[in-house]
Formats: sequence, C-alpha cells, structure tokens
Amino acid sequence: MSIDDLYDPNLEAAQERARITASERAGLTPIQDGQKLHLTCSACGKAIVEVWITHPKDPRQSNLAATCPFCGDKSYPLPVNGVFHVAGENGIYIIDIETLPNLTTFITKAR
Repeated sequence: MSIDDLYDPNLEAAQERARITASERAGLTPIQDGQKLHLTCSACGKAIVEVWITHPKDPRQSNLAATCPFCGDKSYPLPVNGVFHVAGENGIYIIDIETLPNLTTFITKAR
C-alpha cells in the first residue's frame, strides 16, 4: 500500500464544507436578502441569537452582536442591511439592547 492509496478526493471538499460551516457559526458570513442567520459566541461557539431579514431593500444598515450567557464572551459583529427581527436561541432570552453608533449588542440570559 502506498500513500497514494490513502488519498481521498472527497476529503478536501469535506474540509472546505467544514471550514465554511465554522465561519457561518462564527457569524462571519454576510447575510443575503431574506436570509436567516445566527449570532454565535466567538469563544464557545454556542448559538445565541437568530436574525431574520424581513425588509432587505430598506436602506438601514446595522452591525449586530450578542453577549453569551454561557461563557460571558460575545459573538463576532455581523453587518446587516435592511430591517430585521431577532429572537433568542434555545431558551436564551434577550433582556436588553445596547445601541452605540456602530454596534447594536443584544444582552442575553439563559433560562
């Protein structure tokens, strides 16, 4: 058996899919029109807040982030164009919203 016998052509594709999925979980993928994404913790990777774009053609622009009720860290900032709605993920409550000129942060609490 040679090293060439161990090569799996599907491995590179699987690794690329895993990399893209990890980026999406980290909130690094920009939101497309009408899409739903999740703000996830940059440290522990847990989903914190779900974001729905409801009016993508609206000219408003926002940068969103969320605090993690599990480890105390935050999600990566996520740029959003248009009107959006949010909800806490899996038993997480949004208890406050901190709005600064360049960033809106959802303060969360776990059940």
